[in-house]
Amino acid sequence: GRFNDGQQWTVGDDGVIRFTVTSNRMTGGQWIAHFGEENVSKWGKSLLRSDRFVPTIGVTYHVAVLPGKLWKTDNDRRTKNIRAEAEVQPRNLQKPPAEVACLIRAKFTNQQIEQMGLLWIITMHESIEDSDGDPNLLGTNREDYLLSAYYGEPDDYWYSGFGFAF
Repeated sequence: GRFNDGQQWTVGDDGVIRFTVTSNRMTGGQWIAHFGEENVSKWGKSLLRSDRFVPTIGVTYHVAVLPGKLWKTDNDRRTKNIRAEAEVQPRNLQKPPAEVACLIRAKFTNQQIEQMGLLWIITMHESIEDSDGDPNLLGTNREDYLLSAYYGEPDDYWYSGFGFAF
């Protein structure tokens, strides 16, 4: 694969973006304070405040981001299909913990996400119910909030500018 100029991520011949992040024991509340209340959406805050958001310390995650352009249509680019693609050999990618979304957001600027060719990076952790009871996934985008929560239903579909982190 090739490195970007800053050596923070690589892009493989298959188009998959790879990098590492290391956990720092920050709780969901600490992440909200770190990013700023105004930079985390209402739904993102509800996921970060969930009992299912469990921080760790010193764990290095080897992240693989599958770019949305791997799927030909939005209809093909559904949560269940993305998860299935991640699990096939030789990918064999695992669901990351939710904290990986925060670690990605802390590591990369909006400009770097754009350099990756992405609008948003959705972390494909086990869905967490938001304050409305809907299953959601944490993600970062370069448009409005630094961190938000997005649809986590198996049949939800995504646009080609998204990347999916495992």
